[in-house]
Amino acid sequence: MRFDATLVDSGFQPQREQPLHGDFDKRLARAALELGVLDAGSLMDLTAALARSERPRSLGALMLEAGVVSRDRLDALERSADRIDHVDTWAHDAQGTVSPIDAAAHGVSAAPVGDRYAPLSEIGRGGAGVVLAVQDRVVGRNVALKRLQTGAQSDTALARFLNEARIQARLQHPGVVPVYDLVTLEDGTPGFTMRWVQGVSLTKVIHAPDGGDADDGVDARRFKLMQILSRLCEVVSYAHAQGVIHRDLKPDNVL
Repeated sequence: MRFDATLVDSGFQPQREQPLHGDFDKRLARAALELGVLDAGSLMDLTAALARSERPRSLGALMLEAGVVSRDRLDALERSADRIDHVDTWAHDAQGTVSPIDAAAHGVSAAPVGDRYAPLSEIGRGGAGVVLAVQDRVVGRNVALKRLQTGAQSDTALARFLNEARIQARLQHPGVVPVYDLVTLEDGTPGFTMRWVQGVSLTKVIHAPDGGDADDGVDARRFKLMQILSRLCEVVSYAHAQGVIHRDLKPDNVL
């Protein structure tokens, strides 16, 4: 079953995306990422903690409290941050794409994928996203890579895209396609890789004249469809228990 960009996180509200507090926090985050003090996941956790805080706090103070850095290390990071020009949240370059560092500050890997993924074919295309079959040269397997379409890279679309990837990655169930990695592509836009599931949609199974098997009778076909529906209900029930709802549940989105 595919959980696409139509997912809404109805629970876990403290984990929603929040910008860093103040220009210096953004510059400090950039310095920490560039110097390897923080990775994208740790930065995401810290920014979420900042968003939950009921009293004014800085990113540096939170890093100290969490034991991420020592006082001396933080002083060095702050000196590095002082040398960084103003950083705009979701800053765009002349082509309208998101820079890798600004994407990283919102939880995407700061390192471009480079030559890791070799494109094979296009699997599907929706209103804002494109799913490609690619070869992962590092581990030697074929995976699916989802990215935003060119021209669909507004701040809102990017935030929804990243939220979709994280929600799908959080759903650990055999009926949900697992997410492998959140990456920054060569043009600076975010993407995420997941298992490449090859099969037919439930739509095709429903409308096939023989239900996909010429040897099946009417009763056998109905039993097969009921089995599919039963498994589908189990997946949806699991998602609901995790505080997630699927807003576009239809046979086309079930493999």
